[in-house]
Amino acid sequence: LIAEGRSIVPEADVNFVAPIDRMDKVLCVGLNYSGHCKEQGLEPPKSPVIFSKFPSNIVGPCDNVVLPSISE
Repeated sequence: LIAEGRSIVPEADVNFVAPIDRMDKVLCVGLNYSGHCKEQGLEPPKSPVIFSKFPSNIVGPCDNVVLPSISE
């Protein structure tokens, strides 16, 4: 509906949030596509590159990303 310019509720009245509810953590695998490795100028890793995302790392599409003071 929104793509057609129609909606039931005006978009300005909607609070969009991150589409994840009640999570403790998300475990991710990085560099798992050879094409992405090539784009980054990296060789594909021999072992999986695992990293995590915690609830404090997830923001909604209109939220501010708060950076630590040591960030550039």
